[in-house]
Amino acid sequence: MTFAARTQGYFKQSFAPVTTTYGRVSVTVCSGNGTTATLTYLSPTPAFTIPVGSTISVTGLLGTASGYNTASAIVTASSATTVSYANASTGALSLSSPPGYISFVTTTETVPVNASSVVVKMWGGGGSGAVTNTGAPVSAGGGGGGAGYVQFTVAVVSGNTFTVSIGTQGIGKTPPATLATAGSNGSATTVSGTVSGGTVTMSAGGGGGAGGGGGGSVSVASATVAGTAGTNSVSGGTSVTNTSGSAGSTGPVSGSKGYGGASPNGGAATSGVQIMGNSAGGGGSGTDGPSANYSGSGGGGFVTFSYT
Repeated sequence: MTFAARTQGYFKQSFAPVTTTYGRVSVTVCSGNGTTATLTYLSPTPAFTIPVGSTISVTGLLGTASGYNTASAIVTASSATTVSYANASTGALSLSSPPGYISFVTTTETVPVNASSVVVKMWGGGGSGAVTNTGAPVSAGGGGGGAGYVQFTVAVVSGNTFTVSIGTQGIGKTPPATLATAGSNGSATTVSGTVSGGTVTMSAGGGGGAGGGGGGSVSVASATVAGTAGTNSVSGGTSVTNTSGSAGSTGPVSGSKGYGGASPNGGAATSGVQIMGNSAGGGGSGTDGPSANYSGSGGGGFVTFSYT
């Protein structure tokens, strides 16, 4: 009896690289027709397109724009710098800092089928600038601190999960009638989990608000103090990059601004009145009160998961 030869082998399904991004972006324009709201936001680094069908929250929009705020909206259309959702608000409104922001975040990231490795990049939220009083010209407020940046690689298998928390940015401040107002601290972005490559616990620190942070009223002199840089903590993973942000600059004796600090590979240093650190983790600019402008908000926290 003759038997035909049989070859046995192993076939591994190919996997197209996948990248998911979560974060917070600052809104510049709201418009609505009574059925659909469309918000325009500043294009950050890294790029941030929110997929149709995603759940977002919109918070911090002030005044007549408040109708656009929503804790849970489903995205019906999107582009690189816009997002639309069902909403009864009408009319258009351009926003100055602090503008409010869109959040597209998750608490659990699940590894997709056939992925074997992931590179995670993460930024904390940037601190906001301080603002001095609206009286006679004085020194400008200091710039907010830039957030920390962490990148790591770890082996994964389908179904592994990471717990994710996206850092919030410090919000810009209104010029007070007397004294001055400190900027607010940004918060850390954290990623943790036990996956096939081991246990990882990572934190990209938030930048400090100028003038001591916390948003309280302070003296003019203390409001010129720069926000501190965000610092990180890392455990696990391979090829780990652990880089602190940059501190903001001290408010100048003459001039209208303190520079917000940079966040590595994300938000560049910001300068100018009401300039937001919109890209990942950048610090907001400080300002002086006589201009009657807000100080700049920090850039929101971000995290990207790039699977291969």
